[in-house]
Amino acid sequence: LARVPVHDARLGLDRLETRRISKASATQRAGRAGRSGPGQCVRLYSAEEFGAMAEYESPEIQRLDLAGLLLTLKAYGVARLEEFQWFDLPPRPSLDRAINLLTMLEALDAAGSLTEWGKALAGLPLHPRLGCVFLHGVRSGLPKQTAWLCALLEAGDVAPTGSGSGRNESDLLDRLDEVLRSPKSATWSVQSAAEQLMRLARTTGTGAGDPVRLQKTDKNAAPAMDVALSQALLRGFPDRVVLRRAKGDPRGLMVGTRGVRLWPQSRVAGAEMFIALDVRENDRNPTESTVYSASAIDGEWLGQLFPDIYRVEEGVRTSGGRLTGVRREMFADLVLSEKETGRLPEGFDASQALRLQLLEKHGSARACFTAVDAAAAWLRRYLFLHTQLGAAEYPLPDYGAALEMACEGARGRSGFETNALHCLQATLPQAAVRSVIELAPEHLELPSGNRARIEYPAPADATGLPDPQAVPRVSARVQEMFGLAETPRVAGGRVPILVQLLSPAMRPVQVTRDLKSFWNTTYQEVRKELRARYPKHPWPEDPWTAPAVSIGRRRRG
Repeated sequence: LARVPVHDARLGLDRLETRRISKASATQRAGRAGRSGPGQCVRLYSAEEFGAMAEYESPEIQRLDLAGLLLTLKAYGVARLEEFQWFDLPPRPSLDRAINLLTMLEALDAAGSLTEWGKALAGLPLHPRLGCVFLHGVRSGLPKQTAWLCALLEAGDVAPTGSGSGRNESDLLDRLDEVLRSPKSATWSVQSAAEQLMRLARTTGTGAGDPVRLQKTDKNAAPAMDVALSQALLRGFPDRVVLRRAKGDPRGLMVGTRGVRLWPQSRVAGAEMFIALDVRENDRNPTESTVYSASAIDGEWLGQLFPDIYRVEEGVRTSGGRLTGVRREMFADLVLSEKETGRLPEGFDASQALRLQLLEKHGSARACFTAVDAAAAWLRRYLFLHTQLGAAEYPLPDYGAALEMACEGARGRSGFETNALHCLQATLPQAAVRSVIELAPEHLELPSGNRARIEYPAPADATGLPDPQAVPRVSARVQEMFGLAETPRVAGGRVPILVQLLSPAMRPVQVTRDLKSFWNTTYQEVRKELRARYPKHPWPEDPWTAPAVSIGRRRRG
């Protein structure tokens, strides 16, 4: 076994974890054991366990949080990280996460340059998160409390054991109360870290500041010390802010749009917003993580402490199928509140917004039209002619141009759906559009006087075109087809329709592209089988001369 530094995603910090070593480490240990002379190395595990070990340890740069490393590189003057000559190239997503975190912590500016605050953080032997908590807490005049707070965070000891006062809407501050009352209740490593941080506060001069009064005049308000420490925590964990879905609901939405659920034993009972300090994946529900330790915050602090992240913006949303203006209060990508204004923002292009909204939902301009029933049905008929009669006479629609036209002046999806078919046809040769009625009719007139819908082939692949071998089909009862000798055709008589003949109960009886052959041969077998089952319907011996019967009409005589 070995104590290996790994990134603890639930805490957002690196920590040591006991793991099984790799084969390479085992071999290196055996060689080190015999460095002074020959001998034997006895491994206290089986050969099978050795065979199951990884060949090598993965490089630390691929498994650790990079925020501290990037902060150090910036402090050393590395302006462009992509030009740094890494021994092992770090994963790009890890670099991006580190840059985003350092920007939220105000260690880097928008251009990626080190700020004065970032220089102060780089001088501390702490992760940038803990550095923010440490500096803000100590400068508030609370060096001892802040030192213990950071020591608990670094060790992952962030949940109360039950001996705390319970006066805080914070699991971590309640745990802090416990260790301040009885320091020996913490592990030796936590005690040692807290002592080192208290010495650091004195030697760096960061302990200077006005003393914090323990109580405010308002008896219902939180103690000033709790406010200062909670704000320090927020400074270090702005990406862990959670907004409850509803009052009293244990579920919430965290920055980054991750769904979370508060552990039932958490001391954070009524706070609308809190920091998720210990977040763990939920095996039973992958879409919702569990928060085992949290600390309540006041929503007003977000605008006060993070003016670059907190913002109020005018936007739009769909309401009842129409676009309407809204005023959103945002913290990073977390929507804190949203209210309808009844008007679109000044200078807002509603048509463009609707187009982007439709594209985001459906994925492509073509899919926007196939989602509209009327446009999709007509498009099947037209694309059938495209595959059968040629692209020269029946070119493909310009879906992008049609989408822009259909969204112009439309205030919502219903407006787009009203315009969709007309705008789709406007991008095509009008002669081709007019010929669809004749060459690819929507219905077939039956001998009975009724009409049956013709089903045209659907798109068969990513091109959006039907299979050239696929044919239209129509379904009708046998009795409605009496007297029809030739199979109906479309595309100017080039393509016979596939006819599905049905029983009086609308069950398939026969599928054919040759009606003449059906009447001369198969019909007599069908008549023999179904005559007894449906005696109230006509089954004449000669289907050529028998009158077609409309749906619902009974046999006479």
